[in-house]
Amino acid sequence: MRFRTSLLCFCLLLALFLVLPISASSQISPDPQIMAEVNQIKAVDNHTHVPKVVGPGEKDDDFDALPCDPLEPTKAPLMARPENPKFLEAWQKLYGYKYSDIDPAHVRELVAMKQQVQKEQKDNYPAWVIDKLGIEYMLANRVAMGRGLNPSRFIWVPFDDALMVPLNNHAMADTPDRKVFYQREEMLLERYLGESNVFTMPAILDNYVAQVITPTLEQQKKAGAVAIKFEAAYLRSLDFAEPQEQENALSAIAPGRRLALPSPFHEHRVQPYRAPQVTKVTSSRPRSQNKPLHPRENSRYEIGDALARVAA
Repeated sequence: MRFRTSLLCFCLLLALFLVLPISASSQISPDPQIMAEVNQIKAVDNHTHVPKVVGPGEKDDDFDALPCDPLEPTKAPLMARPENPKFLEAWQKLYGYKYSDIDPAHVRELVAMKQQVQKEQKDNYPAWVIDKLGIEYMLANRVAMGRGLNPSRFIWVPFDDALMVPLNNHAMADTPDRKVFYQREEMLLERYLGESNVFTMPAILDNYVAQVITPTLEQQKKAGAVAIKFEAAYLRSLDFAEPQEQENALSAIAPGRRLALPSPFHEHRVQPYRAPQVTKVTSSRPRSQNKPLHPRENSRYEIGDALARVAA
């Protein structure tokens, strides 16, 4: 009896294995009706540095708070190299590129086609691109929005690391990359100070919070920002901690100028006082009005070699 039961199980398993390849092969192609429905679903792109439309001689410098152009040259990641076949696929779908190579003459033809589309679409060009890509909404990580970035499709996420660096950051700029990045953050902070009509650095951090941090975040929210972006990993280690009361006492800046702290250790102990002020302002409103944090998660290979040589 046991033998007959085992033999029956074996036969059933054998029949199952013989049928499975047939079933699997019949499912190689997706159901066309299901795919038609899926292809109608529009995407939400939650991390872009979409450029604005510029005219002749104009330049877009607001696509990132920490652009990598000034850094030491590095090898492009595989996905960004010209030989990546995805570029050909994109050119073919967007502009009707009819070649399967990147011959210089063919690429010049492509550039002419792209320029013609931009000329025809004018300020609608960014929306035309995301329509082609099947994207309904695009979160734009930018210092400021600009021409062609319709807020009904392109949703602003501003950068706010600059609000955490009101002091002299010389001790923190301990690599070539960080030297460039802190200079960029200080330039952005000057811009935020001007937009808040603050032309002399407040004397104490409490006043800095009230006169600079809060007005800046409120202005960003009023302009349509739905989140704020931090790139702190490019600037320092991420060991933020709750500041102690005695450290909060170290809240003097220096009227009209930036106080230099003696070492990165001291700056690391003071920055945690300022970081919660940024998040506190964003969370002190009703939940429906909050701006979520949007930390940057780029690979270290997307930026200069110097950052890859230190512990972030």
